Amino acid sequence: MQTKNKFDFVFSIFHPFHFAPNAAVSISEILKIPVIIKIDDAVYEKSTGLKSIQRKIERIISSRMLTKAAKILVVNDETKKIVKDFYNIPIEKISIIPNGIDVDLFHVRSIKNSKIVFFSGVMYYHRGVDILLKSVSDVVKKIPEVKFLLIGGGPELDNLQKIVKDYNIDKNVEFRNWVERKKIINFLSEASIGIGPLRSTTVTKDALPIKVLEYMAASLPIIAQKNTLPHSVLIDGENGFFVSNEEELVTKIVYLLENEQKSKEMGLKSREIVSNFDWKLIASKIIDEYKNLKI
Repeated sequence: MQTKNKFDFVFSIFHPFHFAPNAAVSISEILKIPVIIKIDDAVYEKSTGLKSIQRKIERIISSRMLTKAAKILVVNDETKKIVKDFYNIPIEKISIIPNGIDVDLFHVRSIKNSKIVFFSGVMYYHRGVDILLKSVSDVVKKIPEVKFLLIGGGPELDNLQKIVKDYNIDKNVEFRNWVERKKIINFLSEASIGIGPLRSTTVTKDALPIKVLEYMAASLPIIAQKNTLPHSVLIDGENGFFVSNEEELVTKIVYLLENEQKSKEMGLKSREIVSNFDWKLIASKIIDEYKNLKI
């Protein structure tokens, strides 16, 4: 927030092993104003070998940096506990504020009989994109024209491309690298289903990925693994489905693609729910956190 060219606080987003928040802390110290840090992903999956040594060093650096924050914002109680225990941050410094998006940027889908299953984001193991790809063959048996559109990149990309080759599903799967935001919005307007996390891990438990909010703003029904998204975001049977295994994943994808009206109803429910996560509301909550600081 800025008033008459004077900044009130510095705001930064934290992801593990990204060092932008360190710069935010340095700027706040120079300007002598508080820094508020919002944490989307508190930790990543465990690593081994030299990478594990690097992670320990990064953890020490992140702990020191987060300690200097005036306030740390997390998306849920699970992340709050991780930040407290993993980074040794006093619990009174941590508040729960969900992620947000600009809902008005996204369009209610209008294309009928679309058969596109959509995923976007960094392709990490914990996202479970490999589980999605291993379901493709069974979906194709029921719906030959289905298309799985995957946008993004990441450490799992080579493995995912190998699965597509090994399963001989290249006709039904399309990889696209990172694209402009406007194009993602356009792709979403043509899609049928948005895929959330398909693997339940420390990283994904009760998480609220921004991409899922984007799917919802584009009026898509959501499919995700049980014990990942909050139940207030994905209401099973109302704006999508939680699944427990690959067989259920196939069944729910086929159901939504074959039942256009039900899919549309669920998508509109997604749009209704996501209105609670519009940036206007979230930004107001962040400003309230600043106003409540004792400085």
